[in-house]
Amino acid sequence: STQSTWENTKKMNNASVATSLSQRKVATRYGVSQAESVNKGASINDMSTTQSSKVMDTPVYHENMHWDLWAVLVLNILQGLIPPLLYFVVEPDKHIGSKVGYLRLYSCLDLAVNAPTYMITLYGTHLLVFPRFSSRHKQYNGRMLEFLSLFLATVFMYGHAVHAVGDAVGSYAEHSQYVSGLPTDLYALIHFMDEYLGHFLMFTAYYPLLAVWVLGTKLRGTSLQAGVAVLLGVMNGLFHSLACIEGGSPAVGFAGGLCVYLVCVYKSVALGGRRGRVQRPGEHQVVAILAVTSTTVLFCGMSYYRLVIGSFEEPSAIGGFKSVLSRLLQFPVSKM
Repeated sequence: STQSTWENTKKMNNASVATSLSQRKVATRYGVSQAESVNKGASINDMSTTQSSKVMDTPVYHENMHWDLWAVLVLNILQGLIPPLLYFVVEPDKHIGSKVGYLRLYSCLDLAVNAPTYMITLYGTHLLVFPRFSSRHKQYNGRMLEFLSLFLATVFMYGHAVHAVGDAVGSYAEHSQYVSGLPTDLYALIHFMDEYLGHFLMFTAYYPLLAVWVLGTKLRGTSLQAGVAVLLGVMNGLFHSLACIEGGSPAVGFAGGLCVYLVCVYKSVALGGRRGRVQRPGEHQVVAILAVTSTTVLFCGMSYYRLVIGSFEEPSAIGGFKSVLSRLLQFPVSKM
């Protein structure tokens, strides 16, 4: 009888340790304090036992290196590398690669490569930030944020589709030397669809979408992930600063970036005022770091462009990107 009682006690203690460890992982991964986890119905047995206390003091949030945050970073690295590389390699020479059917090479790659890249990045990040299969989705009242994230991602894709079609038609007219034969208002409409409406929809959606992700996610990452997020934010900010100007949407870029700043300040204040929330060494709001870095570089890039060029005139209208980049890079040297 004594042996049986001892074995039952041992099993109960082991179950208590396993439950405590499991809930600790959930709490630290999604930014929920242990007190909040208990208040939301989590049952933890024998919290005062010595063995459970040792488990609770273990920094388990580094164990799996947050594969979902790494996935978010990898997806956004693809978005930060592929479209800029295609653009700066192929786009400056309007005749490179001749045509693929009726499409210029860049227009073909824009539809075949850039569009799937944007789609996988935006909707993949959405699924990682708002995982429906996770208990966090039920605990956190983020239904409206989830809907807003899907809506903004769809608006971005819609804007890219408008831009891709306008660019393909306009490029075909220029490549085939049909511009002089087109009615002035028709060519102006093609240019508006390509450079203004398409880019306006894309950047009206992109930075508010970053803000929604910052507000919606409770994932925290390591210092290494934070460093990768900074580098990624710099790449995104530089490319988007030129893309906003080329699309005639610098005001939209500034407004969207301001939205990101306000959301980050709000979330910082909200987290700071949460009771029972302990920020552990090495924890970082990686998505917020990515958003703030990208926005800061966007602001600096557009402001520097305005300082050097003297206006927000489109690069394609003042000699092309190669000429503009040369002026931007030579400006600090000329002032020395």
